[in-house]
Amino acid sequence: MEAVIGRVPAESVHRRPATTLAVAANVALACLLMTGSAPADAATAAKRSPPSTGREASIEGIVRDAAGVPVVGALVAAVPEVDGADEVSTRAAALVRSGAGGRFRLGPIPAGSYSLTATRRGLAAAFLSGQVLAPGQRLRGVGLRFPPGGITLRGRVANRRGAPLPRVQVRAVRYSTMLGDVFYADADSAGAYEIVLPAASYFICAAAPGYEFGGVRSDGPGDRTVDLRLERAIPSGPPPPAVVDWIRANAVPIRTAEAGHGFDDLEPLRETIGDARVVALGEA
Repeated sequence: MEAVIGRVPAESVHRRPATTLAVAANVALACLLMTGSAPADAATAAKRSPPSTGREASIEGIVRDAAGVPVVGALVAAVPEVDGADEVSTRAAALVRSGAGGRFRLGPIPAGSYSLTATRRGLAAAFLSGQVLAPGQRLRGVGLRFPPGGITLRGRVANRRGAPLPRVQVRAVRYSTMLGDVFYADADSAGAYEIVLPAASYFICAAAPGYEFGGVRSDGPGDRTVDLRLERAIPSGPPPPAVVDWIRANAVPIRTAEAGHGFDDLEPLRETIGDARVVALGEA
C-alpha cells in the first residue's frame, strides 16, 4: 500500500465557464499580496496542545515486556487526550527513550489528561490511558507493559519523486473509542520504518519539516506494508519577489465574476485555453 500525502482540495463549486480560471489567478494574487501567505487550514489551526500553566508537571515510571522484564531503549510518549488526527492533535507532549532498568521520565509537560504509549522493535506497543496531571504534579511509579503478540507495520517514507526522507517521525493513530492512542517510530537514514502494534486498524501518517502532514488508513488482520510519499508544503510568509512580479505581469484582469457581462475581458485567455471548455473548477 502506498499513499501520496498532500493538501486535500477544497470542495468544488460551479461558476461561469472560463471566468473561473481568471478568478482563481486573481484570488491567488490577492491572497499572496494582501496576507503574505497561503490560507491556513482552519481545522488544524483550531487544534492546540494543552496550554502551559507555568507549573509544568512530569510522569516517571518503568516500562516492561510481557514477562515483566524492564525494557531499555523503548520510545515512551505522553500523548494529550484530545480528539483529531491532524499534526497538532497527534503530536506527543513529550518523547523519551527508557534508560537503565526501563526507567523513563516525561516532562516538564503542562497539566492535563494524557495517555502513555511505548514502542520498541520486536515488541507490541504498550498503552496506558487516563493519566491526569495537576499543575506542578510529579507523578511517579507508573508502570507500562508491552503486551504479547501484535502485528508489524513497515514501509518507506519518500518524497513525491521517490527520494527517501531520512529520520522522519512516523505516527500510528489507532481507530478506537480511546483518546491518545498514538504510537511513534522513527524512520532510518533510508526512510525505512518498522513498528509493532496491537492488532487493530490504524491511520499511518508522517511528520517531516517542509512537507505536508497526512496519511492513510491501514486495515488487515496481519503484518502489512504501508509506504508513504509526502508532498512539499507551501512555505509560510511573503512569497518571493520573483513570484509576485510574474503574477503581476501575467495575471489577466477581469471586470466582474458575474454572468451576463460578456466574455471580452477573457479574450486574453484564449491562447492558453484554446478550444477547451472549462465547465467547473474548485476554490482557489
